[in-house]
Amino acid sequence: MYIYDIINFSRIVSLPHLPQFLKEKTEEKEELEVSIENLYQKINELKDIQKEKEQEIQRLSEIANKLSKSYRLFSIAKYKLNRYGISMENLDQFVNCVVGIAKENYDVTNVLKKMRDYDNFVSYIQYYKKEVEARKAEFEKMNQEINYYKDLLEPYRKKSDIMDIRKNWFWH
Repeated sequence: MYIYDIINFSRIVSLPHLPQFLKEKTEEKEELEVSIENLYQKINELKDIQKEKEQEIQRLSEIANKLSKSYRLFSIAKYKLNRYGISMENLDQFVNCVVGIAKENYDVTNVLKKMRDYDNFVSYIQYYKKEVEARKAEFEKMNQEINYYKDLLEPYRKKSDIMDIRKNWFWH
């Protein structure tokens, strides 16, 4: 069997060309080994990239699940609020109301007292605003009167100053 292989091989490469043939095959082998090493490096790089992509997919999947839950809760809340005539545009006001109720430990009696007090406060505020405006008007009117009387008294003050100067001059 070996002899048969040698005879077939000798037909491809003659004995004098054998060293050159071996040298070429050795170079090819070295090139193939370098290529194989490069391929292993690429495989490792691709495995690292695959691992990163799998982690990214996992992270995005978790985000998608959270968003899906949030959207589902949002849809339910929107539907229920719409049933009571509360649109999403009024959501801030509604949240503020709930926060106010929560501050009273969800005690309806306390909330109603606060609401009653609030109506009274609004009335007081309106009353005091009107009073402040009336006082401002009175104050402005008094300032105008003061300025009017100052203008009236100015000539007499000047005459008084002149009289004081003459009196002081005369006595000195």
